[in-house]
Formats: sequence, C-alpha cells, structure tokens
Amino acid sequence: MWCRCLPQSPNEVLLLLDTEGLGDPEKGDTNNDHSLYLLAILLSSILIYNGKSQIDQQSLQDLHFVTELSKRIQMKSQPDACDSWDFVRFFPEFVWVIRDLTLDLNADGKNASPNEYLEHILKLKDGEISEQDKKYNELRRCIRDNFPSRCCFAFPIPTHWKKLKQLQELEDKDLDEDFIKEQQKLINYLHTHKKVKRVLGGQLVTGRSE
Repeated sequence: MWCRCLPQSPNEVLLLLDTEGLGDPEKGDTNNDHSLYLLAILLSSILIYNGKSQIDQQSLQDLHFVTELSKRIQMKSQPDACDSWDFVRFFPEFVWVIRDLTLDLNADGKNASPNEYLEHILKLKDGEISEQDKKYNELRRCIRDNFPSRCCFAFPIPTHWKKLKQLQELEDKDLDEDFIKEQQKLINYLHTHKKVKRVLGGQLVTGRSE
C-alpha cells in the first residue's frame, strides 16, 4: 500500500492498494480470489482490473460473480439506505488494464482503441434467442450496469523478454516507448478522475473509526 500526494492537489492523498495476483495455482482456492476482488471493490474509488494479453470469458465471469456478491453485502449491511440501483453510485470507477499485449485490438474486424475494444467485448447480443445468448448478455449487462464509468488501457510488453527478469531495476529509458506512453495515460487518468470513496448513505470513507 502506498500513499502519494496528488501533484495538482497537495492537500489530497492518493492511496494505492495492490493485491496479490489471482488464480495462484499453489493456493488453488477460488474463495481466496473472490475475497480479494470483493475487498478491492468495497474499498476502492477506482478499481484497476489487471489482465494479460486480452479480455477473456473467465475474467468476465469472475468480475460478474464478485460484483453481485459485493452488491448483496452492501445492501444487507444497510438495507434501508437506498434502493436496489442506488448502490451503483458507491461502486468504484472501473479501469481494465490489459498487459503484455502482442496483437492488435479489434472490434467487428476493425482496429480499435482500448476503450472501443472493451465496449465491443461488453456489447449485448440482439434477440437473446437461446439460453446461451441469455447467459452471455446477463454476464455483460451486470458489468455494464454496475460499472457505468469504465475505460481500458492496453500495455505492450514493457521491454525485451531477456530483460524482463530485471524489470524492477530498469529505468524508463530502458522500457518500450509505447509502454511509457500508455503508462502516462493511465497516471493522468488516475490524477484527474479522483473521487473520495463513499459508502451507502453518502458517508465519506476516511479510515477512522467514529
């Protein structure tokens, strides 16, 4: 966990909470993964969801499950605070980070920006003719509804594969130019889309016990 003063707002602090990676084969415990997701959603004003290479079905399903779980916990903790949709106001903004991207992003067969790619992945199927289509749409509708404020950043591999083991020691000049540019875009987003975390009822989260 790191605390940093915002450059343009010295009296405000950006708190960065990093969790361990998900899907650890040594743990083999999906409950542990779900708890991490849940904690991040409940604590964050901006949730950064970090995935590799592309957006896949498993990551969508994991996000859907924990989103619904956190909704139930918040509504149960304060059942009279708001209606079933009002809780979305207290959900974090959502940022999907794709790392180690090696292929061009495509939407409907055309090159796409990261945001266009994300919206293409979350696009609903028309008609919902089959049960499979209904499940497909339900998964995406949940994410769309619960994270109305969302965006995506796509990072190429940061440097030559032979240098990856020393990545922590490398300076910016040793990293891929496109990686640095995307990194700066993400930093600028975090600095300009800041908002203070609130819980149901509108109370600010300060970290102090009243």
